[in-house]
Amino acid sequence: MREIAFDLRRNRLLMLAKTAILSVLALTCFHALTFTLSVSSALHTEFSTDSDVEMYSITDTLADPEIFSVALGDPITLTQIGRFLTEMEESQEIEFLSAFDQSVPIIDFAGDETFDYGYGTDMQTQGEYVDAAGNTVLNTKSLQMTEAVFDFYGLAVSTGEAIDWSRVDYDSKRLPVLLGASYDGIYALGDVLRADFYLEQFEFEVVGFLEERSSIYFHGDRDTYLDTTIVVPYPADSEGLATSSGEFGGILTFAMLSGDIAAPRGTSADGVLRELHTIADRSGFHDFTLLNAPAYLVQYAQISELLNQNRGLVLTLGVTMLVVGLVVIWLLSDALLARRREVLVVHALLGRPRVRLERTLARRVLTEHAAAIAATIAVASALPNRHAMLQLGVLGALVLVAWGDVRLQRAALTRTPLHETEVA
Repeated sequence: MREIAFDLRRNRLLMLAKTAILSVLALTCFHALTFTLSVSSALHTEFSTDSDVEMYSITDTLADPEIFSVALGDPITLTQIGRFLTEMEESQEIEFLSAFDQSVPIIDFAGDETFDYGYGTDMQTQGEYVDAAGNTVLNTKSLQMTEAVFDFYGLAVSTGEAIDWSRVDYDSKRLPVLLGASYDGIYALGDVLRADFYLEQFEFEVVGFLEERSSIYFHGDRDTYLDTTIVVPYPADSEGLATSSGEFGGILTFAMLSGDIAAPRGTSADGVLRELHTIADRSGFHDFTLLNAPAYLVQYAQISELLNQNRGLVLTLGVTMLVVGLVVIWLLSDALLARRREVLVVHALLGRPRVRLERTLARRVLTEHAAAIAATIAVASALPNRHAMLQLGVLGALVLVAWGDVRLQRAALTRTPLHETEVA
């Protein structure tokens, strides 16, 4: 013990540096591996255990009013969004279900407050009010959707007929709509509702009533009932709408970007994001996020996509960092051996056998590695991302490094003449 204490006092700076570098390398590997495993596990978490598909919600990330205003007036951005929508609709890997619950003010509304946009929610009901044009209006519950949404959820009408999406013409300012079952008796087939839709005056013609308790999955809510809702059809050509209908077309295009994505059962968020990033690369639009995937997972997937595109560079940097770390450790070990050799020569001249000197050197080297292992265990235990098997693997790697270090230093000592007879 006195020899080890003397060695610590004499070589503490070099030993501390070597221990620190060993621990940092081990902890870096441990942290990177556990983070990757934990995120990959979360990315593969399924939406539910009893559904035939995995559901994810998508929206744009242009929440800042100034940024949104700039994008809304930029034909290039609108064209990119239109193409992004079309690419999602045509994808063979996912099914894009574009739907948005923008409230619609109806002029001289015939129903009561149960149809108010805020009724039955955490929001307060606004009730009837007089708009800027002097009309008495009520902000009604409305759900704008594509034909894909209608078909995907198997929606059907109890009376009237379903919407013929091929005949939806926004330029005419007259749209066929479906009313929820609770509207039956308030309005009839063929009635026309005057609506203020995104600041544009439209006529909504009632062509049918939905079956009672019709519902869809909408932005995380598995049962969004449509009994008090007006179903407004989105246009079939979203790409053409983006640039041909002025500001209204731009607003509607952004609204259509909000929706859900259905993917085959077992598809992870990572897989959906890969498909979306492929579509984004083709369309040029990248300002989107998945709502029911944690933000850090979306960011991780984006980083992962970037890393996959630069796999060779990342691998080279990782190997280089590891090699440089090991070289520095070897140089420190060599410097420590040179300083210890001076002491060992003195012990040899005092008659200690070489085998005992080699054991003394081994104990001193193992002291450094024991300190590195202890530091690694202490820090790894405090990290939030723990993994017992990976921790054992990293500790096993440190033990192998310690064994190799002892073998190399003992081999170097063997080549060093210590006794006078060896020098002669």
